[in-house]
Amino acid sequence: TAIKGVKLRPKKTEMDWLDIPSLIVSNTQLNYQKENIKVQSITLEGVHANVWLEPDGSINLLQLTEQGANVKKATASNWQASIDQFSISKASIDLEDKTVKPSGKFQLTGTEFSTSGISLDLDKALQIQISSTINDVAALKLQGSVLPSNFTAELAVDVSKMPVKQLLMYLPDYPGIEFKSGEAAAIGKITLDEKANINYVGDAFVDDLVLLDIKNKSEFLALKKTSVQGIIYKQAPESVAIDSIIMDRPQM
Repeated sequence: TAIKGVKLRPKKTEMDWLDIPSLIVSNTQLNYQKENIKVQSITLEGVHANVWLEPDGSINLLQLTEQGANVKKATASNWQASIDQFSISKASIDLEDKTVKPSGKFQLTGTEFSTSGISLDLDKALQIQISSTINDVAALKLQGSVLPSNFTAELAVDVSKMPVKQLLMYLPDYPGIEFKSGEAAAIGKITLDEKANINYVGDAFVDDLVLLDIKNKSEFLALKKTSVQGIIYKQAPESVAIDSIIMDRPQM
């Protein structure tokens, strides 16, 4: 079964939050006697999503889902439903992070998402895989588990070639210093708790970092490679611990 042109938005909102040009449902089996629905696969292609994090860390798309009593009613019924494979291909996402000021704005293109074994048991963790390109330059890969009942997650993350200039809203303000160049990368594990707090454990790297002294119009610092190892970041309460920082070829 193919469904074309699905658009989703909350009431009294002019902008579509989800635009799904193509939705294909394959091999659906319905058994009234056993009160069971099985779907072999659901594939979404060319999806465009407008996503943002509110200042409290909540995700706007969750407003599109039925929660509370409706979810409890569905899971308490005798009916069972399952989807063997669910995938999204060639998706694009306009993402805004309002938890920082100024807000971080990113465009994810060529996004691929897959998971399997979906059911009405919201306490069953889903294994997911995501790959995407951020702002046409940085490669992003995520892989791990998500628990639907409380929207917690534990994901391995691998991001590379992210321009430092596009991450300045997450860095401390250094008056008189300008970030001329630099590409960031990170390999580690991200966890998301029930209150949407993010924790990170892993390493980070910056290649070809150049800082300028704005007043003197000259290079303040140039590093071929900087490795920050053993990072432990907790959002609430906010804290950062680092095992070591290794700087290659510092020039002053």
